[in-house]
Amino acid sequence: RGKANDAKDSDHQRRSRPLRPGERVFSKLPIVKRAYKKTPLEDTFSDATLAFVEGLKHGVFPDAVGPLDHRRKEALREWLALLSASLPPELALHALINDLMANIDTVSKMKSNLIKTIKKHPIKERKWSAACSKAGKRSEHGGFSCAFWKLLHIVSVGLAEQRGGMDVGKEDAITPMKAADTLREYMALFFGCDVCTRKFISQYDQCAYRRCDRLAESAGDLPDEEWYELALYLWEFHNGVSVSVYHDKIDTAKTKGKDEISVIYPNMEECFLCLGEDGIFDDEQITRHLVETYWTGPDRDSKDDMLRTYERSLERPLVSTTVLYASFSMMLLAAYVMKRRYIKRTGFHKKFDAPNSNGYSKTAKKWRRI
Repeated sequence: RGKANDAKDSDHQRRSRPLRPGERVFSKLPIVKRAYKKTPLEDTFSDATLAFVEGLKHGVFPDAVGPLDHRRKEALREWLALLSASLPPELALHALINDLMANIDTVSKMKSNLIKTIKKHPIKERKWSAACSKAGKRSEHGGFSCAFWKLLHIVSVGLAEQRGGMDVGKEDAITPMKAADTLREYMALFFGCDVCTRKFISQYDQCAYRRCDRLAESAGDLPDEEWYELALYLWEFHNGVSVSVYHDKIDTAKTKGKDEISVIYPNMEECFLCLGEDGIFDDEQITRHLVETYWTGPDRDSKDDMLRTYERSLERPLVSTTVLYASFSMMLLAAYVMKRRYIKRTGFHKKFDAPNSNGYSKTAKKWRRI
């Protein structure tokens, strides 16, 4: 990792750590308030971090007594291995994940052992972002569902970015199909929403969204675009869930006049290049958007930004008010200077005597007829 990434990490740590009492007051000053505001990517990482830890605390053990059975223990092991291979360092979860994996036998014996291990690696995040808090008001599961989706999108993009873990030193790469199967087991055993779990498992086992055809089962020399198929699959799945929730609420006031298109992600404002002229999403543009949203942050030189800037320029008047006032002032100044020069040259700036009998002014430097 280069100096730019190191600076990015330190900036993330500065923004995400709790503020000291003096800093809380200072941070409220308008001139510095923006310096303490998290970027959208930092909010995403914070939500994902909290979702991972909360999922462990409340989902892994069905009750506080007794060890995990073999299936749940293996599902936990594979879930941790997937996150180890796909999460970026900025989430600061790798120490916790490595500790859990190294002590999986102890951790799986009882819930208290799991909680003790989690407490050894405290996270700074204490609450959901504003976006997930708002979404949580419309869900019986609070902000967790929103944050957990963010975690899944990060994992799916990270799996492609790090080629199943090979780019971060993992000997055995996790394939897109293996990652999807791992997610299925997590949903079946650890996710705290029975209705959500049944719907997910049903669609997964029926190969919805072409899962059985699009996800590679072997790493080998897998092309980049095939690594990203898991990210596209989860994106389609997430949109399907959003549309389903919309239809479940369509007869209630909760939809507030929205239509089905309004719940599809991304919308045109977020990524107008993602939707082609034929009304079909462009997989290449969707992949780029997912990478920017869940991995790198937005590219300030992207075509989207340049085109948005151009469109905004068309909405503005060709000449700003400031330019008009400045031009008008310069014209007045130029007219004044020309007039002064003319008066100085002709002498008409002096007081005139009454014309003499010949009809001429005696005070004019140049004799002119009055």
